[in-house]
Parts: sequence; structure tokens; C-alpha cells
Amino acid sequence: KMEVLLFWILYWCQYLTVSDGVDTRSNPLSLSVPGQDFAVEPVRFLYPVLGQDQTMDCDCDSFHCEQVTWFRTLTTEGVIQVLGRSNQADRVSYESGMEKKFQILKKAGSGYSLRIRNTSTADRGVYSCVLKTHRTEELWKRGVLLLPGESPVTEPSKEAPRPPPVPLHCSCQTHSHSTGCGSLILWPLVGVASTLCLTLLCTVYYYYSEYC
Repeated sequence: KMEVLLFWILYWCQYLTVSDGVDTRSNPLSLSVPGQDFAVEPVRFLYPVLGQDQTMDCDCDSFHCEQVTWFRTLTTEGVIQVLGRSNQADRVSYESGMEKKFQILKKAGSGYSLRIRNTSTADRGVYSCVLKTHRTEELWKRGVLLLPGESPVTEPSKEAPRPPPVPLHCSCQTHSHSTGCGSLILWPLVGVASTLCLTLLCTVYYYYSEYC
């Protein structure tokens, strides 16, 4: 269908905005096609250990969903694969050969889940689900980029540079440690006061001699 092809073109344009394992998008992708209503949430990331099972959810939230379709896009091959379908009656159907690798489950309440058995590097790709109502409305849920055996990409923490410490110096000599720096200020003041007193005495003596 042309609307599905158009969706995937826009979906991969959105997916390519992811850089270095960090999702840079803030708003979900929306797509309007006559007769179809699409809404797409941003991609998130999962890093399962090789060999372990991985489960991902497809929640209906406030969307009254009656049917789910799970699919994946293998990043190494660029191939889109439909995995299987389920409905509110928990009737599950798988594409040929998919039931050995995947298990579609109906969650308690509202929603579905997909279990991937024994994850390997061959399972690397984008996994997503489409929820559908009886009114032909479709909600393309958040895609999950599965990266088995890889480690999450983390950005190094950036700390503000600290100013270099300013050294504090005291010109006190070692022998004057007990009295601190006060003696360096006191003795010059005593010398100035003595000089003023001597000058005053000389002046008084001069005028006293002239008067006599």
C-alpha cells in the first residue's frame, strides 16, 4: 500500500536523526493519509545480553485497540518482516517460521507484548507494533532499536573548569613565627615616631637659643 510505503519513508527519516546512540528527537512523528490515521512515537533503545530473552510491550493507553501487528526492520539487511498478529480474544497468528523465535502475548488489562527468545546479533533491528481499532484507526507505537550484546553509549560528564588556587604568602621570617607579622609593622612605626620627636626637640631648641 502506498500509505504504508509513505509511512516507512518518513519513519526512517526520523530514525536517521539518531546519532551515537542518543535519541535527539523531542516530538513524535505524525502522518495523515486519507482513510488512515497514524501517530508514531520516538525510537528507544534496548541492549540485551546475548542469549537471553527480551520482552517489549505495546500498550494501548487511552487508545481502544482491538488488534496488534508486530513487525521488525533488520538494520543489517534493510528488510521489513511481519512477525505476527493478535487480538483481544488472544488469538495469535505468526508468519511462517516466526513462532519458533517470537511469542506474542496479551497483557492483563489493555496491551500486548512480544518476547524474543535467545537474542543474538542477527536480531539487531527496529521492532515496533501497530494497534488497530474497529474504526480502522491505527497507532504506530514507539519503535525499539534492539542492539544485542552492545553497551549503551554514554556521554562523558562535563565539569566546569576550576580556577587555579591563589597561594597566600607571608613575609615573616622563620625566627619570628611566635610573634607573627606584627613586629614587621610595629618597629617601622616606632622609628617614624622617634624621628618626629627628635625633629620637634631640635626645632624647640633652635628657637629657644634664638630667643635667649
